[in-house]
Amino acid sequence: MLTVCITNHLIAQTSTQDNYKKALKNAEFIANFYKNAATHFPQFVEVEPSQAEATFGRKLMDEALNLANNGNYTAATEKLEEQINRYSQLIDSLADVVWPFIKNKNSSSAYRYFTDYLRGTKYANEAYEKAEDILYRVEGVKYYPVWERSVEIGNGDTAGKPIAMMDGGIFAFAFGSPSTENYNLHLFAVKYDAYGNQRYMIPSSANNNTQQNKNDGIIQLDDNTAVAANTIHGGAKIETINLKTGKNVKQKEPPVSFTGDVVKQTDGKVGFVYESWGTINYFTYDVETNQINNRVILENAPSSPSAIAIDQKGVLYFSINSKDEFWKTEIYKVGQDGKAKLHRLFNNVMANFLIVTSDNDLVVGGKSFKEEMKHSSLSWVARIDHDYEHIVFDNRYSADGTVEVHDIVELSDGSFILVQTVMPFGNVYHTEVMKIGEYGHYVWKTKVENLLEPKIAIYDDDSIALTGSLDEYGESDAAWFAKYILSPN
Repeated sequence: MLTVCITNHLIAQTSTQDNYKKALKNAEFIANFYKNAATHFPQFVEVEPSQAEATFGRKLMDEALNLANNGNYTAATEKLEEQINRYSQLIDSLADVVWPFIKNKNSSSAYRYFTDYLRGTKYANEAYEKAEDILYRVEGVKYYPVWERSVEIGNGDTAGKPIAMMDGGIFAFAFGSPSTENYNLHLFAVKYDAYGNQRYMIPSSANNNTQQNKNDGIIQLDDNTAVAANTIHGGAKIETINLKTGKNVKQKEPPVSFTGDVVKQTDGKVGFVYESWGTINYFTYDVETNQINNRVILENAPSSPSAIAIDQKGVLYFSINSKDEFWKTEIYKVGQDGKAKLHRLFNNVMANFLIVTSDNDLVVGGKSFKEEMKHSSLSWVARIDHDYEHIVFDNRYSADGTVEVHDIVELSDGSFILVQTVMPFGNVYHTEVMKIGEYGHYVWKTKVENLLEPKIAIYDDDSIALTGSLDEYGESDAAWFAKYILSPN
């Protein structure tokens, strides 16, 4: 009985410590948040940040730290919550005077200001709606192509997810059907160097003349090695690729078909997810030993996973799209017990990707359905804070037609580049490359004609590698590779 009491006490103490740590981070965040907002709107500030800090900010913070040092985490948390409430009141008061000033501006500044400085206040939704007609306009070309190349295999040609090589080149699998008789897809490992010269185009060992073959995902392990998840009809093949030569150096055939992406674990192994008879399985592949290990992570799943990600602490997440009356996306998190639990639900959407940001947040997106037009969609991106698990933003971006985000990357400044396909009403598809800020606000977008199924990868200098399917006449005419440099303006 004594052991149980001690254990319960330790659990309660750990919980109060965790609450204190979260409150401390929130308190530091909101103080800086008010400081930034006040700096941006100095003409409307009634209480200077330095005055707020001197009056209550520093005092409450010091009191909280002293209480925590003495082990009184509950009282320390209460002090921090008092500080958070005081700063929240100042932010709300500032919003009351700022909003009338900026709401009639003929620019997207109302949206951007509230996203960057005053998000969460009662005026935020009105700011979004006010700016909607100008949020999505094209503000000029913000990048220029270094080179663009196409690979013709035959029919239904496309290129899979690219790898932005350390040497400035691009690697990806291209797949298409050389035959007009059976339209079976064949895979080819393709590399272009930094100048757009094709270094190799090698048939994949996954090819089978009587089956469909395609690339589902790929992950780079180091400068010379990548692991690809390639699907053959009714099965799968894991291929370890030498990126210098494009040749397969190892392969493994697990008894599954891939769904979702490929991820690299913190221990260097490669992870995959798949669904079988309502059960979601996760298996790892050890490149060194060429062995796989499988475990069940979710039973009675509504559908197959659509994307997978591993955060910086090694925690696994995956998304599932399912439909009752309307589509929805569920984000699952795998706990320390190895089982997946529902982490976040988004209604009326479908997810195509799931990534982890540099500060360990989750970003998910794809398409969101318009209520009045169930077969039409907006592009959709949402961000989930890692520490507090709240929604940082959950945004829709419109265009003249049906829109869907296929892929996204994070830039070095914390903003994002996404690629989306647009089907204008009564027209043919094209791709848009769009930049959004770290809090989801629109920055710019530009068009890439005749490109479908776009995928993107990022270089260290924020250049981007693009792949997809070139579609000039209503069908996939060629696999497409391109490298772009982002304009500094």
